[in-house]
Amino acid sequence: MLRSAILITSLFGGSITVGLTARVYAQVSSQLPPIPSATSPQSPGLEQTFAVQRAMAVARHFLEQQQPVEAVKALESVLQLAEGQPGYLELLRQAYQAELKLWEQKGGTDPRIDQLRRYIDLLQQSPLHSPSLQQLENSVAPKTSSGVAPRAAPSAEAGSSAGKSEVPPVPNVPSSSATSEATGLNLPGGRSQKETALSEAILLFHQKKYAEAAQRFAQVQVEHLSPEHKTAWAYCRIHRALDRLHQKAVNPVMIQAAVADLQAARDLLPENAELRRYAEQALRVAQQKAQHVNASTNQQQSPPICAEVRPAETACFRVIGPLRPSQLEEIGHDAEQYRQELFERWSGPAAGPWQPKCEIFVYTKADQFTQATGLSPEHQSLAQVKLTEGHVVERRIHLYLGSDGWRRSRLKRELMHVILADLFPQSPPPPWAVEGIVVFSSGPEEVERYQRTIQSKIPPQDWMPLLELLELREYPAERITVFCCQSASLVDYLIRTGGGEKNFLIFLRDSQRYGIAAALRRQYSYVSPAALEIAWRRWVLRGN
Repeated sequence: MLRSAILITSLFGGSITVGLTARVYAQVSSQLPPIPSATSPQSPGLEQTFAVQRAMAVARHFLEQQQPVEAVKALESVLQLAEGQPGYLELLRQAYQAELKLWEQKGGTDPRIDQLRRYIDLLQQSPLHSPSLQQLENSVAPKTSSGVAPRAAPSAEAGSSAGKSEVPPVPNVPSSSATSEATGLNLPGGRSQKETALSEAILLFHQKKYAEAAQRFAQVQVEHLSPEHKTAWAYCRIHRALDRLHQKAVNPVMIQAAVADLQAARDLLPENAELRRYAEQALRVAQQKAQHVNASTNQQQSPPICAEVRPAETACFRVIGPLRPSQLEEIGHDAEQYRQELFERWSGPAAGPWQPKCEIFVYTKADQFTQATGLSPEHQSLAQVKLTEGHVVERRIHLYLGSDGWRRSRLKRELMHVILADLFPQSPPPPWAVEGIVVFSSGPEEVERYQRTIQSKIPPQDWMPLLELLELREYPAERITVFCCQSASLVDYLIRTGGGEKNFLIFLRDSQRYGIAAALRRQYSYVSPAALEIAWRRWVLRGN
């Protein structure tokens, strides 16, 4: 008997009863197999399959009728059941694009427009394929009927039996009660930020983008997650931990980050014996890897990786390193304060907490910093930001605490690099502007140090022609000292004499739109770069 209504579980865990017009339902039902009997031993899996098929058929009908909003509702109602099927995801992308086109034709700035663009970006991204991720993909296959045993998690050293553990199958995100009847389709009207994050997490999980999915799950309060969602989140954290452990340049700080993920995964679902057992065995793999790393560098491990390692967590940062918890918390607190101050100075209040959070790795040994970053210890710090389609997917800061101890100016410098990715997600500023901005953000002492250098140690005849400096698109390795000092001095000059930090960013955006000469006229009233060079040189030579 055909049913005209269905009880389904929405993306956000709530159950809703929805109706479908008899005409549309009859159209699609006549082309699909009947719903299997509830007594069938394979009923739950088949019901899920048929529910997805019906939703796709209904969505195609609505798209043909130029009703993309209804098509999206149809597909989203079974998102958890589709389990990443390529055909389903492609149809969902088409539906999102059709709805986006509808909104763009209407005009305006409805939040739904940004949400649709973000969803389309997620669907257009290709899954990650690093050797370590692929190794895990191969190891999570469930047992087969042929009796072939599942693979084991890699041990820290080849040939060592210690630390091996069976990897659990990839968890099923949808609830088994999600489809007890036929199809039908509607979603609640408004979506909160947490609901949006959860739907994105589910989508990323089914696309096997586990690190990104873990970041989205973290945006949802744990009490709002279903057991299936908690299991998926724990799996993502285990996956991310193993990815870190399999990197070639692994060091104790990275191992600590992996251990923190494994501990969190273990504690997320304490009643899940299988997940807890695997996380604990994977922890032993991490401990063995730590012993090997320490032995190879002849260093005393501090603190021991086998201890309960917990990073310091704030709204926007995750601080990891061989320091006391109070020290890690202090760094996180400072980072939050600097982030707020820097956003206020350069563009206005920050839009909200960062997701994904910025990870701050703290090193106390020079060779560990070099191993992780490829830089000599004299650099002291490094910022790394990864963007995909204009969206930040990873933020990292590496800090080396040398003999002079904690240096807050280095944190400000690298934090400004990370903030610039938010302010210029599509096209970064030129190198001279980036260098000048991060020096200026480090504090007046740093700015003064650069100004003294260019005034007293670099003869004016060795300065780069200003137009050459402005047009550089790469850092000039052979003239790096002149470049850095001149960039810092020029940015300092424009900010101090021309309207402050916010006006300087307006100038940079105008430069990207209209060119450097036009932007100088619009924001600083210089008729040409040559006119700016004359004024700036005079300012430097007279000692500011």
